[in-house]
Amino acid sequence: MDLEEIISRTRKHIKGGISLITNGFFLESRAKSLREEGLDKINISPHSLHKNKFGIITGNEGGVLSVEKGIGATLEA
Repeated sequence: MDLEEIISRTRKHIKGGISLITNGFFLESRAKSLREEGLDKINISPHSLHKNKFGIITGNEGGVLSVEKGIGATLEA
């Protein structure tokens, strides 16, 4: 079961808000579908927005760009 399905199933049983906390790494490709399935709020908490620090923490220096794109996708959704 993926996150969109969990949100969709949860939405059928509650009227209140559904929120998510994420580091934002995979958010670019999922922001719209998460919103469509019923996600109301999102808290993006990246390891860092500094390329070098992000790389040191995660071992993926280019990953900060994915986080930035995820933030943009969330704002558009």
